[in-house]
Amino acid sequence: MSVWSRIRSAILTIVAILGVLSVALVVLGIFSGIKPTIVISGSMEPELPVGSLALTRAVPASEVGRGDIVTAPRQDGDGLVTHRVVGVESAPDGITLLTLRGDANDADDPSPYPVREVGEHVMTVPYMGHLALFLRTPFGLVVTLGVLIGSFLILSPPRTAGAGARDGGGAGAGVPDPDSRKARRLLRRRHRSRSLESAEGLNRHRAKHAADH
Repeated sequence: MSVWSRIRSAILTIVAILGVLSVALVVLGIFSGIKPTIVISGSMEPELPVGSLALTRAVPASEVGRGDIVTAPRQDGDGLVTHRVVGVESAPDGITLLTLRGDANDADDPSPYPVREVGEHVMTVPYMGHLALFLRTPFGLVVTLGVLIGSFLILSPPRTAGAGARDGGGAGAGVPDPDSRKARRLLRRRHRSRSLESAEGLNRHRAKHAADH
């Protein structure tokens, strides 16, 4: 296998894996309600490393218990927090008060979270959070566009100049066909044979004409 073929094979494999992961995440989100959450702090390490992607499923807050990892809105409305449940208390109007604490923290969060629904932690995908954050930046978008264009150029089959015209411009025109080469050699041989016959006929005609005179 040539170096070019190895490069193409490696790129195809990487693109296929990323495509399968992307489709799997979309399908999970549509049919199971699973949502991704990027881990941006170390308060839950080593369970949830910084830069990982935490997948959560929406459940009623009354169904979670001590020891569960959940994602809830911050009390100041500034984003989300993903911590472990250390206390559960029922409140009026279907509200549940959850006391949360990060595994790496020495104390509980300042006050309980009044919630009706939370994101229950399902699984963690390491490093994918870093990638998701990078792709959100302008530079990440430029790099993504460059990778797509480069992949298209690399994966495009190489073509030699004039190959399409010689081989009829069909599929695989840049790859010589052994049968086509044989056919061309046979045609050249026939052409040479006919040329020789024509030359011999012309010589005989000239010799006869000279003899008549």
